[in-house]
Amino acid sequence: MGGSAGRHLLWCFVGTVAPATQRRRLRRGFRVPLGAPATPRTDERNLSLVCNFSAPAGPPPAAAARRIADVAASARAAPAVGLGFADYLRGSALPAHALAVFRDLKGAETTPNRALLYLTTACTPCHLAHLQSCWPESIRRARDVLAPADVLLYAGCGNHGVKAAARWADALVRLPNANVSLAWTRWNPGYQEGAMAALVVATRRRWFDMYVWVIRANPDVLVVDHSALAAAFRPPTGAYLYTCWSDGVTLVNTDFFAARPSAMNSSWWGRGLHLGKINSEASAVQVFRSSIENGTAVLTAGLGERSNGPCRTASAGVIHCHARCGQQPWGLEIGQTGPVATSANNAESIARHSPGGNASGNPRGPPERVEAEVAALKEKVAALEGELKGVRASLKAVFEARPK
Repeated sequence: MGGSAGRHLLWCFVGTVAPATQRRRLRRGFRVPLGAPATPRTDERNLSLVCNFSAPAGPPPAAAARRIADVAASARAAPAVGLGFADYLRGSALPAHALAVFRDLKGAETTPNRALLYLTTACTPCHLAHLQSCWPESIRRARDVLAPADVLLYAGCGNHGVKAAARWADALVRLPNANVSLAWTRWNPGYQEGAMAALVVATRRRWFDMYVWVIRANPDVLVVDHSALAAAFRPPTGAYLYTCWSDGVTLVNTDFFAARPSAMNSSWWGRGLHLGKINSEASAVQVFRSSIENGTAVLTAGLGERSNGPCRTASAGVIHCHARCGQQPWGLEIGQTGPVATSANNAESIARHSPGGNASGNPRGPPERVEAEVAALKEKVAALEGELKGVRASLKAVFEARPK
């Protein structure tokens, strides 16, 4: 297939070339309203409403334990992936067996729900601890929105999360939702790129097509009060978005959003620029542009009016907070069916909750924890280097624009 038809199909299914009308609209500029600041403000004190960092009570069901062992085996066999994000956007495919999808880990065999809770992670200890200890209660409290939803966790773990695959699967089967699934890969193309890769993969594989609503969140972004979210799940709303203010520009938060698949123009993921570099929040501005322009998007200022800084949210019942990221996750060693102490602080608690357990436990070895923490720090350093590069480019443009 060649000619213009081939290019048109490439845009529809791969998302690399935007129509000329979209390119003209982008050049003319588009400013997102910041949205109304929501009160009361949600802060780290609200974490106690949903978080309990003690150990789980007992092993998972036997059927789920078998699926957890399958996940662990696939993670060990998964190949490392060196594919660049730009190449993927241009149409390159992931290598065979690079992405393993485990559907219905509980074996519930239910029909798809109206809503999908799409959690995405780079497999950091912080994310795992919050998935284990906060999301179960968060979901139970949101009984009309999150509790009935299907759950799909996309784990782009790079090379540092292979040994922890069983822990992620175990955390999933402990969620109260009937249908939970895991997509596991060692491909993580970077800090910003990795956040968007999870959405591009989902679009290409049509994971969202069967759902009326998709709620996308990082595991460390928690719903502590679902009333505002539930209110948005009514026609004619097409998207529920948090905004942030960064260097004079309003962006759309991608760590948490809810949207109808029809409200997303997913061809824009990976193509939005902020301060001269690819940026997920700038991409989201274009992804949701039509919904914002036609008034079907609910916009809430994530950190209040004109709060400059990281694109986070702490309002309207949703909070992105790292105050408890020092909490070590509990874990399962491959082949075991009970919780394993991962720090001296929770060893005694795990022993109390484990059948026949004792306070000595079987702690996770420190090399794995150090490896994961080093990988997370490398991601943060890369992000800071990218931001510094963007600032330098902006300063250069300002100096060049000055009258001679």
